[in-house]
Amino acid sequence: MADLVTHACVVLIPAALLPRTRYLPVLVGGALLPDAAGRGPSIASSLLWEVGVILPERWVAGLSVLHEPLPLFLIVVLLSLSFVPAQRLGAAVALSLGVCSHLALDLMQDHHGVGYHVWAPFGLARFELGWFPPDATVFWAPWLALLCCTSWLLRWSVLARRRNATHPVDRSSR
Repeated sequence: MADLVTHACVVLIPAALLPRTRYLPVLVGGALLPDAAGRGPSIASSLLWEVGVILPERWVAGLSVLHEPLPLFLIVVLLSLSFVPAQRLGAAVALSLGVCSHLALDLMQDHHGVGYHVWAPFGLARFELGWFPPDATVFWAPWLALLCCTSWLLRWSVLARRRNATHPVDRSSR
């Protein structure tokens, strides 16, 4: 699976070019949501297993369905309901875009034919594009993080220059 840094950078880099970023944290949260919902319980059960708490394997494996499109969009709807009514649609759109970017990146990976149940529960066929191995993004993660930081620093410097140009500081009063 692609690492969380890569998933976050995939949405943060283009977002640096957007004029408004009101829902940016929600967008990034959407990009991380599939792994948090679908992989988090599996990781937590492994940690519990190490300290002696054994959970049924079917229960843990069953939670991996939360990494598939339909359950994720149900989670998106539920999460967006936690926002004030005026922000629910914006939050749902931002979460959905983040989830879509995550799933798109994951579908590009080659899991040796295992793939994802993208049509579940309407079909059990698995799908993946197989363009690169799952661990390929680990090499690129530091470079994407650097590009992400650079793009946001440039954005903030441009915004600061614009702000200073429209609202010059009066230094004569000192």
